[in-house]
This record gives sequence, structure tokens and C-alpha cells, in this order.
Amino acid sequence: MVLITIDGPSGVGKTAVGLKISETFKFPFLSIGIFYRAFAWAACRGKSHEQIARSLETYLKHLDTGAKIFLPTFDGKVLDEELYTDVELEQQCFALSKLKEVRAFVSSLIHKLSNKNSLVVEGRSAHKVFSNADCKIFLTASESERLTRNLNESKRIGNNTKPEVLRELRLQRDQQDQNRKISPLRLSSEMIIWDSTNNSFDETSQAILRTIEHYLGMKTLKLSVIIPSYNRFEHLKNTIKSLKDQTLPSIDYEVIVVDDGSTDNTEELLANTGFKYIKTKNLGPAAARNKGIEVAKGDILVFIDADIIVASNFLEKVQQLHARTNNLFLVGPRRHLPSDISQFDYKDAKLDSREKLLLEHSYCLAHLPHPWSLAYTCNISIPKYLLKKVRFDETFTGWGLEDIDFAYSLYKQGARFSFSRQICVFHQYHDRSFNNERFESWKQNLKAFMQKHSESSAQSFMLFEPVFDPSIKSDFFEVFSKFQNRHEISNSCVYIEVPSKAQDPVETLQIYLTQLINTEWEIIVVADEELMLHELFLPLLGKFNIVAYFPKKEWDKKLKQKYIKKYQNSGKEILNYKDICQETSI
Repeated sequence: MVLITIDGPSGVGKTAVGLKISETFKFPFLSIGIFYRAFAWAACRGKSHEQIARSLETYLKHLDTGAKIFLPTFDGKVLDEELYTDVELEQQCFALSKLKEVRAFVSSLIHKLSNKNSLVVEGRSAHKVFSNADCKIFLTASESERLTRNLNESKRIGNNTKPEVLRELRLQRDQQDQNRKISPLRLSSEMIIWDSTNNSFDETSQAILRTIEHYLGMKTLKLSVIIPSYNRFEHLKNTIKSLKDQTLPSIDYEVIVVDDGSTDNTEELLANTGFKYIKTKNLGPAAARNKGIEVAKGDILVFIDADIIVASNFLEKVQQLHARTNNLFLVGPRRHLPSDISQFDYKDAKLDSREKLLLEHSYCLAHLPHPWSLAYTCNISIPKYLLKKVRFDETFTGWGLEDIDFAYSLYKQGARFSFSRQICVFHQYHDRSFNNERFESWKQNLKAFMQKHSESSAQSFMLFEPVFDPSIKSDFFEVFSKFQNRHEISNSCVYIEVPSKAQDPVETLQIYLTQLINTEWEIIVVADEELMLHELFLPLLGKFNIVAYFPKKEWDKKLKQKYIKKYQNSGKEILNYKDICQETSI
């Protein structure tokens, strides 16, 4: 038997997605909430809890679509849409769900069903009810999108509740769900995070189905590695060698090298590798990458350059991260090798500017107003389905910014940016000095970027022109801080160190944060990187005043003292969470 749970707040499409999964896999669908509603419906009609427990049963309804759904029955009457037309029923349902005996009855009722059937289960905390589920999904969407969906559903079932009333009810329920003592609505480290804000129902359901198939071992999420190359034979041979030696099975990925008019031995290098080789005219890296996108068969597109060396587990890590969430624009760091070294993981390789910048600001890109500005194509990956209308702009010729333009276009479309050191790559040495000729080429692309994107976010990128101007060479780090418009310290700060040995570090962090929700404290989260807090979970905790995330190793080494001094110099305090909050609930 297979159990699939779908958690999340109201208005995210849990029922619709669950029914689609039911239709596809032929597993019955069960909504936990409808059984609490049925209990409340009967209670509102004067029935005692004992009478309800004796009369409330289940009925498996077969839908025309092929989906099957378990519905409650009371005294033989099948209950369905009548459970959603009464606003007072929502409040009664919440009150009853807090009662231990009611929860025990509903839990017992639905667990009997799971003993006989594979199930798709929807609920605000379904993963708690079925902790042994094979696949646990957390479905979410923005508040505005959820309200729109709530209003549309209310109209569909003939409920004429005013939008402002529905909005207030939904906000109250969200707060109640998140703060209730019994089974609060929370993320879990086992969950697959799915944001449906900018996706149609078909896009959401098809992508989730693909991910479920991956988790159940039915299909794999295939990767397509796209590499544009122009006269990079000496570097490319090391890149190809590292991609052949991957822990990910070869059937799970393909490598596409787009030769952008090289005059060296690139074609001979690819002859017996089993990788795809495409020869084009010298049209530039944007056109070369687009050609790779055209022929790519993978679910995930991975972009690296022809001078990059990757670790043997690089593609396996990329696959693992993308399997955990959607809309992910995954950015990895690049370390620079000296001229006489071409081996991966050289201990003295230099950090690139992005790692240094993020150690100043936050390793979670969700805390930066312009995360797209750090998306260099030396190491990025995205789900292919995100490229609805976006491609690399081939009018960006010469050097630079075609990747920034690409990332910004996806940012506007709703891509969620994440930076992960788990997928670090190494850059082979070559002359990268920035001369006047290269700067003029870059400046032409900057002009094209400004003309194409009128938003203030994009226009502020003009700040970087003096950084790249060889005659000026402004300090990149100072300009970046100004560009990111980092907040002035206005409140004192609490830093939370998440225990690496916690039973569930993600839920533990949410317990900590809940105790700070009504305070003015700024919050810095510190955790081991392998917990993936900043990559997957922190971006979904926007209601808390989190200003930065830092890896514990760097925090202990130097950042802690630096930030203590920074806040003290601003006349503010910075305190350890343990010194000001109770931890009895953990």
C-alpha cells in the first residue's frame, strides 16, 4: 500500500490536486477536513458526540473523471457540498477539532481506511496523521492568490460571503492552524515543498505527478546539462571527464555540448563520449544555450560553462534538491583554481565574490531584494517547465549579462532563488582580466537590459557600471550593499542556533520562531548547511522577521562576534534565543 499526504493552508488547491493524483494512480482520495466538517454538521443539528460516533461512516464515491473519493455519511445520508456552504460550520469545526475525543474518533475512522487501501490524503496536517506516508507534499501559494481561489470557490458553491469577511475568516483560520497546540500547520523536513502561486492547475498537477513518480521509484527526474563552448578544448576535456564520472546513473542525465563555431578539436573530443554534440555558427553563448534547451529531454536543466569541473556527486545533489521543491532557480558557488591545477576540490581554490557577499548579508537568497543578480551560468539549474516563454536573449552579444537578463525574466515569472554550497563547482584558470574592449561589450548589454526592463529593481543594476569600468574599478562589495539596499538596524536581534540533532530541525525552528512572532526582534537563523533550511524552508517563513541565515561553521568562526559588534555599535542588543525564550515545548 502507498500513502501520499498533501498538507497546506486553505486556498492552495489541495483537494483538486489530490483528486488528480487519485485519478492518475487509481488511489482513493480522502480529505481529513471533510470528516471534521461532517462531525460539526451533525453537532449543529443537536446530535451528541456519542450519537455522531455511532452514525458517522464512510462511503467511496466513484467520479466520472476516474478519481475515487471517500465521503462521510450520517444515518445513511452522503454528505458532500452541504458541508461547505455554512460559514458558522467553519468555526464549529475548528472548535471540535481541538477536542481530544473528536480527534481520536476521526483519526480512528480514517486509519481504518488506510489499513485496506493505498490513499491520497489531504489535510492541514495530514503528514502528522499519517507519519509513515511514502510521499509528503506541502502545497502553498501567496496570500493574495489563496484569497482569489477562496472567493472563486465560494461563488462556485453558491456562498455569497463578502470578500472582506472571507479574508478575515481565512486569516483567523491560518493563525489558528499555525498556533494550535495539537497538530499545528507546520513544515516538516520530510516534505516536498510546492508553491502553486504562478502555475496553472495543469502545470501544478502534472509537475507534482512527475515528482511523486520519482519518489515512488516509477520514473526518475532526468537532468540535461547544457554547456556552450567556443575554442575551450583544453578546459572542456576536464569538464567532460568530471561529468562522465558521476554517482548519478547515466540513464538519469544527458550532457549537451553546443559548439559555438569552435576551430579547435572540440568535435573530436565529444566523438566517443555518448554525450550530445551540436555545432552552430559563432552566434554567442545565449544562442548556444537556447539551442541546448531546444533539444534537452530532461526535467531539470543544468547550465555550466566549458571551463568548469564538477564533483562526482554534483548531479546527484542537483537532482535531490530539485526533487524537493518546484519553481527553484538553484544557484551554486564557483571556486577559482590556480593556473597549474585542474583537479576538483583543491583546498586553496579562491572563493568567488558571491560567497564572500553572502557571508556579509545572508546565505538565504530570500533575504535579498535582487537574488537574480547572483545567477551566473557557470552553475545554475531550473525546472524545464518554468521556461514557458523565457529564453536567453540572443540580442545580448559579446561578453556578459545574458545570464542576468535570463534570471531576471524568470524572477518576474515567480522563480524562487536559492544558493547552495552542496553543489559547488571549480573554475579552471584562464585570463579573465577586464579590458576596455570587454567593458564596452558589457556596457552595450547593460544598455539593452535597461531598455528591456523598466522596473526599478532592474534599473538599479546600473549601479554596477563603475565596478566593471577599468578606469574606475569601484569596490564591488560596497556597490553590492548599496544595490541590495540592506536594512538599517532599527531593532535588537535574536540569533537562533538550530540543533543539528533535533528530531526534526525544520519543525524545531518553527517552534522557536512562534515564540517570537509578536515581537519586534530581528532574527538571524544559524544552522548546519546539510539541513537545507535556507535552500528549501526559510523562504516559506516570511511572516517572521528573519533578516539573515548563516551556516553554523562560519557563524562560530567569525560572524557571531562581527554581528555582536555591529548591533552594539548601532546601540542595539543581539542575544541568543536560549537567553530570552522558553524551550519547554520542544
